[in-house]
Amino acid sequence: MMTTLIRGRSHDVTEAFRDANTLSILRQQLRDAAEGLEGAKRAVAVVVAYAERERKSAAKLDAQLADLEARALDAIRKERGDLAVARTGQQ
Repeated sequence: MMTTLIRGRSHDVTEAFRDANTLSILRQQLRDAAEGLEGAKRAVAVVVAYAERERKSAAKLDAQLADLEARALDAIRKERGDLAVARTGQQ
């Protein structure tokens, strides 16, 4: 009977130790996941900012292209083909 009691107590202590460490590990994994989520949010914010910058840059290039095209067409209408080619950068 004493052996059974010792084995029972040993098992209980082992279970308690395992449970206590399991909770600590789980808590740390939750903290790590939260930190990872914050890092991912920052990365998404950076990507969104870069995308917005690129969108603005593309819009600016589109406007410049439209302006050059309008100037070239105007020069052609005025029979100034030399200006049309020079302004578009073609030769």
